Amino acid sequence: MRIADISTGDCLKMFQKHDTEIRSLAWHPQGKILASGDCYGQIKIWQIDTGRCLHTLSGHVDWVNSLAFNSDGRILASGSRDRQINIWNPLTGENLQTIVEDDNVSLIWSVAFHPHNNSTLASGGYSCAVKLWNINTGELIQTFKGHQSFIDTVIFSPDGSTIASCGFDRTIKLWDIKTGECIKTLPGHTNRVVPLAFSPDGSIIASGSFDCTVKIWQVSTGKCLKTINEQNIIMSVCFNPEGTILVIGCRSGEIKFWHLETEQYQQTLRLPRIYEQMNITGVTGLTETQKVTLKILGAVEDGLT
Repeated sequence: MRIADISTGDCLKMFQKHDTEIRSLAWHPQGKILASGDCYGQIKIWQIDTGRCLHTLSGHVDWVNSLAFNSDGRILASGSRDRQINIWNPLTGENLQTIVEDDNVSLIWSVAFHPHNNSTLASGGYSCAVKLWNINTGELIQTFKGHQSFIDTVIFSPDGSTIASCGFDRTIKLWDIKTGECIKTLPGHTNRVVPLAFSPDGSIIASGSFDCTVKIWQVSTGKCLKTINEQNIIMSVCFNPEGTILVIGCRSGEIKFWHLETEQYQQTLRLPRIYEQMNITGVTGLTETQKVTLKILGAVEDGLT
């Protein structure tokens, strides 16, 4: 796991304590610590300035797919394929609450805190529903149903009045948190929709997809304002604090900065991958799946990535 200078692309710090693939990350609101979750169910809390691992949180037994700090950074929530949501004190490592989904298919794929109510958490996953929880009691507050397949991501609007969700059914849905009604359904992607991000003022939402596009939507009308075509699957999107730049993360490892006013890329970063330029031409004993994985991580064969 690396932290880079966005102006130069230089790697500023590297964190190496996980024994397997990292599935999720979350920045503390004050930016002093970072949480990471892996495929073995472990969560690590890092001190950014020193690179020291402060705590290893053990409570999950499967992939930690999502992490979220509450607004003041005193609580960390984690969602996992083991159907559990764990609530942690990130400074002490104490497990404060465990919420278990009530059926065998409700793998958790995404968790998000309400921006102004630190006791309310949203989750989404294989249940095909968005759920609201009281983290103090573990009580299920509300369930939003309407997706036709698994949910990849749930996020709150900046004012906390709306939840956006997306997933395998190729749509984005906007929900009124008070009434539980689906306000709008945003169709247009032709494959699984993975990342979502509200702009800081909540007026637009960005979505990325396995169809290699990013779409920018006007929240008030549901109109698609712009489609950005890429050559790679989109894995993450986020806005800068001013709402002028959309940062796009691709499966290729590239990080791109899209300027909303000029509608042009301002910058593209690509950090060296773990097996960057390792030549596996003629190497025996590798399956095709292993070769594909190595190439995704930077290896080359016959001069091709």
